[in-house]
Amino acid sequence: MKKRESTPLRTLHLLEDIAIVVPLVVVLVLALVNVLLRYVFLTGILWSEELMGFCMLMMGTIGAAACVRDRLHTSLDNIVNKFPLKGQKIFYFYVNILVIIMLGIFTYGGIKFTMSVGSQMTFILNWPMKIFYGMIPIGCFLCLVEQIINVVNDIRTGNCRFKTIEEMIAEESAAEPEA
Repeated sequence: MKKRESTPLRTLHLLEDIAIVVPLVVVLVLALVNVLLRYVFLTGILWSEELMGFCMLMMGTIGAAACVRDRLHTSLDNIVNKFPLKGQKIFYFYVNILVIIMLGIFTYGGIKFTMSVGSQMTFILNWPMKIFYGMIPIGCFLCLVEQIINVVNDIRTGNCRFKTIEEMIAEESAAEPEA
């Protein structure tokens, strides 16, 4: 059974989900309108390409954090699960410490890079490029937060090993109440 999340975590996850869905809707609407305009009226919305690019960047960076939250990234769980249980736990901690360190480095490097952009502006929308480049450290930071939350939850519950997809599916189906 899944442990109930605290209010700040629920709020963070809701904001992440909104930051994925809203840009998706914007991309779908703009793409549909552009297709309609191009084929019916032989014109298009020039600025839509830049806005759709930003929306896709936002979906990708925030979506990566949502994947970390839901443990949807690929892993080598089949290889690691062949280790003895103690080896699995040791490998689990080394991998997660390495991931946390790398996400910290990526966040810091992304911030430094974003600050180095200066006053560059987008070509059509005339928005600061810092908005676009700033999505990189934001996404890395959210991944870092979600990774730390997962590791802390695993330590609390004693699940300090990688689970196979089959185990995760079985746990979810066992936790769902029958209708």
